Amino acid sequence: MKRFLVPLATVAFGIAAFFQSNSIEATTIIRPSHDMVIPIALRQKLPAAADIEAFLSLPSQDSIVVYDTVHDNPNTADFMDNHPHVAIFRSGEIVLDLDSVRLAPFGPVSFHGMALLPASHDAVVAAFAFTLAVDQSGTFFVFTGEKSGGYKVIGTLSGTQAQVRFRDSLSGRFEFWTADGEFDRDPDKQCVWCRKYYKRTTYAWQNGQLQQLLISKGRQAYDPEAFQETPFMSMK
Repeated sequence: MKRFLVPLATVAFGIAAFFQSNSIEATTIIRPSHDMVIPIALRQKLPAAADIEAFLSLPSQDSIVVYDTVHDNPNTADFMDNHPHVAIFRSGEIVLDLDSVRLAPFGPVSFHGMALLPASHDAVVAAFAFTLAVDQSGTFFVFTGEKSGGYKVIGTLSGTQAQVRFRDSLSGRFEFWTADGEFDRDPDKQCVWCRKYYKRTTYAWQNGQLQQLLISKGRQAYDPEAFQETPFMSMK
């Protein structure tokens, strides 16, 4: 519950190098902001947008805009009616308008961050994270990629207080961490944000499909807020 009071500033790693390159060699991670300024031509294509939360231009000249049809009050728990969308533009036209509320297993839904990473030599996968539930303890990930000249949702994952960890040295692979049981077995000491054990699942992109490779369960307990506050982590 503490995360409701944490300011969401725009944070990007490697953005300057990314914009100057024609290929993506490392993961780019962006956290939500509010009222971002985007090109007027794109803004006019989004009449329902009340809040622009993220914007990124791709080396291909396509653009990604994350917007919400509701403008909540920053640094508060006023998120119950949020309705985040992801719009991908090509040549100034929307080629994908992803409705997170329709995709999510349950709500409420709030945008929580995005990551861009190299999935293969000729495709780029963008991953979007959304928080779920009234206490925001659920995490929902949506993966999009280029297919048949456009963009499609090519995979989803959801878990409790979850995190996706990208390994730049392993092309197309990543780890999905999700809470998997209470650290304290005493039912009187259990709570949503108490320390948890975590399950780690390794995935890889194979022929444009999300393939599960390995599952392991750790014996060390973690503070779930550390995972929930940072939905994406880039590891060398």
